[in-house]
Amino acid sequence: MRQVAGARLLRRAAMAVLLVSALAGCGPDNDSRTLAAIANRWFVALHARDFAELARVDASAPPVREGPVWQTWTRQVEGVLARHEIDRDRGVLEPDPQGYRIVLATQLGHGAFWEEIGREDGPEGPALRIRINFGYGEINYLPLPAGTTVYLLGYPPGKIYPVRLGEGRTHEMDILEHIECIVRFRRVERIVPEDETFKVDRLEWLPETAIHRRVSWVF
Repeated sequence: MRQVAGARLLRRAAMAVLLVSALAGCGPDNDSRTLAAIANRWFVALHARDFAELARVDASAPPVREGPVWQTWTRQVEGVLARHEIDRDRGVLEPDPQGYRIVLATQLGHGAFWEEIGREDGPEGPALRIRINFGYGEINYLPLPAGTTVYLLGYPPGKIYPVRLGEGRTHEMDILEHIECIVRFRRVERIVPEDETFKVDRLEWLPETAIHRRVSWVF
């Protein structure tokens, strides 16, 4: 009887260790809801070129927010974003290691609808799997002034269609409907009080998840 009771205590202790381990990997600072909010702040800050806010949620940001190191980092980020504006007019999206250009091209944090569809936890840190739904066919382009250029993502991923509105031209395109991405996070030492403990390390898209369709639209 004592052996049975002892075995039960050992099983309960083992279960308690597993439970504590699981909870330790998903605390209030890295639960999925918190991570999704951090990711959205990262998206919005990139579009706004708000480097002070970006630094609070970007793992590549330096711990100091002034001086040469800070200025070098902001120039590097600005250079990556500016390069995208050049490439998109050529109809090309060339992802950078952090995924900044993907954020701009997909309009994450700037009108694109996205949803969390999964979570991964690995040795590098947690990651959220998200799906972006573009809905290009549901956008009302009429209020936009004639001469405005809109950029629609095409297939294969990396293709961009620059479309100038108001010309009455027919555009044959193979546009993206959905694509999935992974937002990876990394735990950092919090030196600046306003910074998050878990910051975005990078965003990767998954070309094999792309859903697309051929359209013939007049703009």
